[in-house]
Amino acid sequence: MPADFPAWDLVAGSKSVTGFWLPSLYPSRTHLNESMKALFSAVADGWLKPLHGRSYRLGQARQAHHGLAARLTTGKSVLDLDS
Repeated sequence: MPADFPAWDLVAGSKSVTGFWLPSLYPSRTHLNESMKALFSAVADGWLKPLHGRSYRLGQARQAHHGLAARLTTGKSVLDLDS
Protein backbone atom coordinates (compact mmCIF):
# COMPACT_ATOMS: atom_id res chain seq x y z
CA MET A 1 0.00 0.00 0.00
CA PRO A 2 1.55 3.32 -1.01
CA ALA A 3 2.04 5.87 1.74
CA ASP A 4 0.37 9.25 1.46
CA PHE A 5 2.71 12.14 2.10
CA PRO A 6 3.07 15.71 0.83
CA ALA A 7 5.61 15.25 -1.98
CA TRP A 8 6.07 19.00 -2.26
CA ASP A 9 7.70 18.98 1.20
CA LEU A 10 10.45 16.79 -0.27
CA VAL A 11 10.98 19.06 -3.25
CA ALA A 12 10.81 22.32 -1.30
CA GLY A 13 13.18 21.05 1.34
CA SER A 14 15.61 19.42 -1.13
CA LYS A 15 14.97 16.10 0.62
CA SER A 16 14.89 12.57 -0.72
CA VAL A 17 13.60 9.15 0.21
CA THR A 18 16.00 6.24 -0.04
CA GLY A 19 15.91 2.57 0.73
CA PHE A 20 18.31 0.53 2.78
CA TRP A 21 19.36 -3.04 2.01
CA LEU A 22 21.13 -4.60 5.00
CA PRO A 23 22.84 -7.40 3.02
CA SER A 24 24.99 -4.75 1.34
CA LEU A 25 26.83 -4.53 4.68
CA TYR A 26 27.50 -8.28 4.99
CA PRO A 27 31.07 -8.05 3.65
CA SER A 28 32.00 -5.56 6.40
CA ARG A 29 31.56 -7.29 9.76
CA THR A 30 32.14 -4.01 11.66
CA HIS A 31 29.48 -2.09 9.74
CA LEU A 32 27.08 -5.02 9.94
CA ASN A 33 27.45 -5.35 13.74
CA GLU A 34 27.02 -1.61 14.29
CA SER A 35 23.96 -1.51 12.05
CA MET A 36 22.36 -4.54 13.72
CA LYS A 37 22.90 -3.04 17.19
CA ALA A 38 21.32 0.24 16.08
CA LEU A 39 18.43 -1.60 14.43
CA PHE A 40 17.62 -3.76 17.46
CA SER A 41 17.96 -0.76 19.80
CA ALA A 42 15.51 1.23 17.67
CA VAL A 43 12.98 -1.60 17.86
CA ALA A 44 13.52 -2.14 21.61
CA ASP A 45 13.11 1.60 22.28
CA GLY A 46 9.89 1.71 20.26
CA TRP A 47 11.33 4.19 17.78
CA LEU A 48 11.08 1.67 14.94
CA LYS A 49 8.01 -0.52 14.61
CA PRO A 50 8.26 -3.40 12.14
CA LEU A 51 5.26 -3.63 9.85
CA HIS A 52 3.73 -7.09 10.06
CA GLY A 53 1.72 -7.72 6.95
CA ARG A 54 -0.06 -11.04 7.05
CA SER A 55 0.42 -14.55 8.38
CA TYR A 56 -0.40 -17.51 6.15
CA ARG A 57 -0.97 -21.13 7.11
CA LEU A 58 1.18 -23.69 5.34
CA GLY A 59 -1.84 -24.67 3.24
CA GLN A 60 -2.03 -21.07 2.01
CA ALA A 61 1.53 -21.05 0.66
CA ARG A 62 0.31 -20.74 -2.93
CA GLN A 63 -1.82 -17.72 -2.00
CA ALA A 64 1.10 -16.17 -0.10
CA HIS A 65 3.42 -16.64 -3.07
CA HIS A 66 0.87 -15.12 -5.43
CA GLY A 67 0.51 -12.06 -3.19
CA LEU A 68 4.27 -11.55 -3.09
CA ALA A 69 4.75 -12.12 -6.83
CA ALA A 70 1.90 -9.75 -7.70
CA ARG A 71 3.24 -7.13 -5.26
CA LEU A 72 -0.04 -7.08 -3.33
CA THR A 73 1.59 -7.29 0.10
CA THR A 74 2.97 -4.73 2.54
CA GLY A 75 5.16 -5.42 5.53
CA LYS A 76 6.50 -8.85 6.27
CA SER A 77 4.55 -11.89 5.15
CA VAL A 78 4.88 -14.87 7.48
CA LEU A 79 4.37 -18.52 6.55
CA ASP A 80 3.32 -20.38 9.72
CA LEU A 81 4.69 -23.91 9.46
CA ASP A 82 2.92 -25.07 12.63
CA SER A 83 -0.64 -24.47 11.47
